[in-house]
Amino acid sequence: KRIDITSLIPTKNLFGRDIFVLDNEEDFYLWYAVGGGADHIKLKKKIILEKLAELIGFYFGDGNTSYNIRTFRINNCEPSVLNYCLDILEEMGITRDMIKVQVIYSTPKDNIDGPIKERCISYWSRILRLSKAQIVSVNKSLGKTESLEYGSARVFLDSAVFVEFILNGALKKIVSIIQEPKSKWEIIILNGFL
Repeated sequence: KRIDITSLIPTKNLFGRDIFVLDNEEDFYLWYAVGGGADHIKLKKKIILEKLAELIGFYFGDGNTSYNIRTFRINNCEPSVLNYCLDILEEMGITRDMIKVQVIYSTPKDNIDGPIKERCISYWSRILRLSKAQIVSVNKSLGKTESLEYGSARVFLDSAVFVEFILNGALKKIVSIIQEPKSKWEIIILNGFL
């Protein structure tokens, strides 16, 4: 029921640079050269197949899959969805201290005042089990009515390498599988994704 996620790594990034993998038994390092340096990420090699498909499904539905985005992002107002995604990321080796959050608060007001910002920051840091310092902003979104009491949260990871793995590796392969599942394992992927 577990998948070796190194099988989902693309060989090149969106810009044609080679993606490198250094195998370290239970985990691996993933990187590509960037402007004379290299930014890497360490991930665990194996994860439950259905959980990976679920994460990819949430990313496809609530994430940002735009071509030029270089951060992994999932937006939602439901804390249980975000916590579930964070738990899966932790199983992959992405610890909660690597995560940042932007709160989006919809309001017709000109500005978001201090008490609203503090209420949103306190709520999301507590509910997502993150430090308040990891809530990097509370942004106003123009709306006709006041937002949900705590707004919605955009959970993100600043890692272009992880985006390459998820967007151009795992997502592409999983989408091609779910279009025509042929085995019980591919049905598991379809169920998790949906």
